[in-house]
Amino acid sequence: MNVTLTAHPPRRSRVLRLNQVIDAVGLSKATIYRLGKMGLFPKPFKIGISAVGWDEAEIEFWIFERKIGQLLN
Repeated sequence: MNVTLTAHPPRRSRVLRLNQVIDAVGLSKATIYRLGKMGLFPKPFKIGISAVGWDEAEIEFWIFERKIGQLLN
């Protein structure tokens, strides 16, 4: 099977907060943090004293990887 992949980087990357990440990937808070600890999901980074965020481009790429994995299986 020949598969041609074309990925376009986002024009600008935003910082997503947890609720935006949950909406984007459809996973629960607990699952997101558990996968992050296992190295299977992008990890958050500090954006304030007690606030964290995720790089939107990393989340989009994680979703892209899932889609490609389904196409190749």
